[in-house]
Amino acid sequence: MRKFSFFLVSLFLTVGLFAQVQQPEDALELYRKGRSLESEGNITDANRLYNQALGVLQKEVSANPNNIDSHLVMSWVCFRLKQYEKAVESGLAGLRLNKNDSRIFEALGEAYFALDKYDTSKYYFEKFVVAQPNADRTPWAYFYLGEIFRLTQKYNHAEIAYGAALHKQPSVALWWYRLGVSRRDSGDKVGAKQAWQRALQINPKYSEVKEALNQLG
Repeated sequence: MRKFSFFLVSLFLTVGLFAQVQQPEDALELYRKGRSLESEGNITDANRLYNQALGVLQKEVSANPNNIDSHLVMSWVCFRLKQYEKAVESGLAGLRLNKNDSRIFEALGEAYFALDKYDTSKYYFEKFVVAQPNADRTPWAYFYLGEIFRLTQKYNHAEIAYGAALHKQPSVALWWYRLGVSRRDSGDKVGAKQAWQRALQINPKYSEVKEALNQLG
């Protein structure tokens, strides 16, 4: 009986170990690990994980094209890999499954922005901030809207959008810098200087801000 019990325990342990080894990779976890590596400046390893995630997602979509989360994460992954057209395709595929998924609005806003399709990008970012006024990504959506308005020379709109981003998250030096650029380009040198000084308070080593202030005189 003892030998038989020992055999069963060994069998269960072996089966459990095999199941653990054979557990499928989680695309979202691979993506998150890639984002962590990317934030540390390790782009090579980050891209390796993104490509692994993409392979997993392609299998998921092939097996079940109605899984909206697979399309969403694929859009994120393709964006990180700078495959912007594919990011858009994945996002639109997700919207066909749920036209009101605000996560996809934000993903499409970023992808269309990267493709310089500012009108379409603005459309999706505006839908996102209406649907999710207090989400973690909402300040970034407002920042992107500020960028769109600045690049299309709608400086009053840019001021409002950057202001909304900074109201929610005032400690991002980049956003103060771009607000200053928008103000400078609109002819508001005093406002530009104020914004850049705020950026330097957050990041005293911000070389672009120092150069901009020197050029402003």
